[in-house]
Amino acid sequence: MSDDDSIPAIDKGESRQAFLRYLPKRIVAFEQRLAALRARYAQGRVLSVFVEIWHQPLMTVNREQLVSDVLGTCGARNIFGDLPALAGPVALERVLATDPDGILSATGVDEDVESWQRLRSLRATRDSRIVRVDPDALTRATPRILDAADQICGWLARLRS
Repeated sequence: MSDDDSIPAIDKGESRQAFLRYLPKRIVAFEQRLAALRARYAQGRVLSVFVEIWHQPLMTVNREQLVSDVLGTCGARNIFGDLPALAGPVALERVLATDPDGILSATGVDEDVESWQRLRSLRATRDSRIVRVDPDALTRATPRILDAADQICGWLARLRS
């Protein structure tokens, strides 16, 4: 991070003023980067994605979660967007029945991705359409969400080609 990008300390006097000058620039930069991602990746066939947030028990999120917004930015949809709770367990059989185009693993555990490889009946596993994303970057409402979005959008673009 360059000195220009570092967040000034919130304090009294000059530090507070520096922060107030910094914030609008960062908001504009965030919005510009988000618009660029949408413009670049939102076209084309909408892909279905299973979002794994925990492996045992198997858990996912619904469309109200930030993760689903990221998928929409990238031209994809969460297969469990209609889940009644913000996050909750799902049966493996439901994932198998839906047969998503891809699996996004945000558990933070490499072995979780490896365990999907054994389920060869899923299109996503047969075609190596699984991506592991840093859960901290993806699930926290910070500017880093765009780093995760960039990774996911690039992955989905490769799935389309």
